Amino acid sequence: MFGQLAGIYYEKYEDDMKNLIGASLLFALLWAVSPHAYAASNVPTVTVSPFLQNVQVQENDQTKPLDLTLLNTSNQTQTFHLSVLDFGALNETGGVAFASSDSSTLIKKYGLSTWLKLDNDSITLAPGQKTKVGAVINNDSTMSPGGHYAAVIASLDSENGSKGNTVDIKQQLSALIMVTKTGGEKYDLSLNNTKFKTSWWHLPTSLVLRFKNPGNVQVVPRGMVKIVAPGGAVVSQAAINEGSGFILPETFRQFPVELQNVGRPKLWPTTYQLQVIYRYDGLEQFAIKTYKVRFINLPVLLVAGLLVLAMAAATMTIIKKLRKRKRR
Repeated sequence: MFGQLAGIYYEKYEDDMKNLIGASLLFALLWAVSPHAYAASNVPTVTVSPFLQNVQVQENDQTKPLDLTLLNTSNQTQTFHLSVLDFGALNETGGVAFASSDSSTLIKKYGLSTWLKLDNDSITLAPGQKTKVGAVINNDSTMSPGGHYAAVIASLDSENGSKGNTVDIKQQLSALIMVTKTGGEKYDLSLNNTKFKTSWWHLPTSLVLRFKNPGNVQVVPRGMVKIVAPGGAVVSQAAINEGSGFILPETFRQFPVELQNVGRPKLWPTTYQLQVIYRYDGLEQFAIKTYKVRFINLPVLLVAGLLVLAMAAATMTIIKKLRKRKRR
């Protein structure tokens, strides 16, 4: 639906992208622990920042510099081994898969490691020391327009970790680099499927939206889901993708939605509309997908039924009394 709008200017929402840490990625730290006893007090504390960088490379840029910051907050001198790995979508829930020998063609197609070079592949930091790690993106004709993705992996040398019968840890921290090369980028988003449970007896309270990104750049879905009664009154609603999760190119991603009641359903049986109103960041125009939901307000129906039965019983009682009087 948005394919015709691919040429529209895409505004970068850098702050939103930086908030993707908790909602869009399954892991930021990878641990490989040896079979020694665990001693939490001896675990080295290190950080790498920023965790995610959103970089734009213009078509005529020859290079694009960037840097990361490594901080050793432990009480030991630590050595970091640095490397670059491409990453892609692990599954439809937002997980990230780092490149390997059997990586998917999509990870290879949208990889960045070929053009991302680090100034150093090994850095040693004293306790409390902080340093910047320089890197550069070499933009040449082999780098196609659109999105390219890689992670800078900082591996902590286990030999500088704890000694003795405590713990032997190899800690790996990843900083994600998301690059968009201009001059042929395509932004797009479509709603592939909507799953929800419903029946005559209850309105949907949750659903799962499955979006597809047919473009060649990551997109961030936005929008609302509403259940609307005849006449336009909104019964329940919820925002789409409050965690600012992104969808990588040519992949699918599922977003769960929990609806919140904001009104009351009709007293009588009727048909409602479940509306999925969506777009992606940078596009003002919304697309709307509508589903019909039929609903009987069971509590009201039961009360009405009981009232009818009570009235019928009262009427029968009155009729019987009148008949007895006539007989007399």
